[in-house]
Amino acid sequence: MLTMKSRSQRSAVRYLVGSLLIYRMLASETKPTNGGVGPDAMVDRIRAKKLRILVVDDDEQFRAALAFNLKETFGAQVTAVSTGYEAISKLEEGQSFDLILLDLMMPGMNGIETFRRLCENGSLDRVVIMSAHPDSPMWLQAEQLEVELIEKPIEEDRFLNILAK
Repeated sequence: MLTMKSRSQRSAVRYLVGSLLIYRMLASETKPTNGGVGPDAMVDRIRAKKLRILVVDDDEQFRAALAFNLKETFGAQVTAVSTGYEAISKLEEGQSFDLILLDLMMPGMNGIETFRRLCENGSLDRVVIMSAHPDSPMWLQAEQLEVELIEKPIEEDRFLNILAK
């Protein structure tokens, strides 16, 4: 059994339960949607990939909840940062990732600027831009980047498909 010692961990899990996917709770209710492959099989495949994921989000609770879920459910190696500057720094330090989950609306360097900087530096890994504001002008700008966009909270099937690619 997983025990959570810190208040921030407990808070992150409550946030996760409230607004993000919870594989373990939903798996028993979910029918296969990916060519007959159920969630259990998909999670096993994702775990076997041992993904290295960079989470970039200024919302501390969302970032912590997402990182926790990726580690615990999917066995991913997760690096979580709060700014685009930190994300670029991680890549400039030579770290590489299988997937970068990038928030669209962040103070300082937003997701669009971060994505462009990653492209300029030639250190572009697979990027998925996330936002809770799909009706914003910034979302429309991001659609022009030819990058995958997802809405927060993230739907379970969509999230599984992103991780399984």
